[in-house]
Amino acid sequence: MEQAENSTIPTQDTMDSQPDENGNKEAKQTLAESLEILKSYDPKSHYAVDSYIDAQDSFSSWRVGKILEINNDFLKINFDGWSHKWDENIHKNSSKLHPFKMKTPPYTGGNKAAIRNFEFESSRGILIEMIKQLKYFSSQKFDGEDPYLITQFLRGELYVFMDSVMSVNTLIPDPSDVKLIHELFITYLDMFVEYLKQIRSLLRIYIEGRLLN
Repeated sequence: MEQAENSTIPTQDTMDSQPDENGNKEAKQTLAESLEILKSYDPKSHYAVDSYIDAQDSFSSWRVGKILEINNDFLKINFDGWSHKWDENIHKNSSKLHPFKMKTPPYTGGNKAAIRNFEFESSRGILIEMIKQLKYFSSQKFDGEDPYLITQFLRGELYVFMDSVMSVNTLIPDPSDVKLIHELFITYLDMFVEYLKQIRSLLRIYIEGRLLN
């Protein structure tokens, strides 16, 4: 496939020269500040129990990991979708650790099925809170929200929960629970539509952030 003539990767300079159709002057003014935050970002400052992280297992495969414990300079990692017998203690400065979703695809669990301690009956309250959180993000249009926390929730906690729900092997007998699950998926789609509406104003920050790597 031939590349179109004059095709270039947009940079901060080229995007600043384009007309701002939405009149989003505030986004342009805060771009430099946002990039400074990205440059000074230290992923280790976000290490916390129950948060997600990219971790390399003993077979050198990158997998979604969850921090179970923090003992001095070591993190106890459970690899999502795998038995606890594969848990590892990894030094916080190890090259086997990367910020969440820098190295991993959405799913890195077992090939046949994910091994998780999931029971829907005990997770109903979590489901309700997730619906509330998704509605909040949509109503706020992601304005002022911490990107790290959004990533942890949407690509970590929410993804694992939704994948677990879809992997349940038994029927869910209570119609009200089925209605809740339906509401969760619909609310997620509504949130994603709102995200797509906001993505243009965030595109410059994303591109410049990727160039930092």
